[in-house]
Amino acid sequence: METNEKLILELKPKYKISYGVLRRIWDILLFLVLMSVVITQIGMNIVVIASLVIFIMMYMIYLIYTKIKYKKYYYRFYENKLLYRNSLWTRKGSEIPYSEIKEIKYFQGFTQKRFNIGDMQIATFSMNIFKKIIFIQFVENPKETYEKITQIFKE
Repeated sequence: METNEKLILELKPKYKISYGVLRRIWDILLFLVLMSVVITQIGMNIVVIASLVIFIMMYMIYLIYTKIKYKKYYYRFYENKLLYRNSLWTRKGSEIPYSEIKEIKYFQGFTQKRFNIGDMQIATFSMNIFKKIIFIQFVENPKETYEKITQIFKE
């Protein structure tokens, strides 16, 4: 979806693998606790070793997939509309005119503050369930970005 309008702001999520690991730390800890219980009960056998290897491989695949996924995403703010792509499976982006945007919020949790990233939420008047709320994750400098976006709507 190309447009002849002037591009005012482009957001590209910046997925940080170290943040991804911290975000999933409870999954990892739970798995390690379960594996330690299994090891103490039945000992270290080939099934336990295979389970550990499979878990590590799946987790690495997940981290790589997530990194690739967010590289494909974009949010482009033009003079009168927002063009965005937030799905890995579609080639074509989506378009929302500013007249359909109802509200913009940003969130930044404790861990996100450490990495200087946050999440944004754009609520729209759209009847399409997939366009009703647009989530933008891994926004760098979320407060400054939020202020830039709200300034676009004031103009």
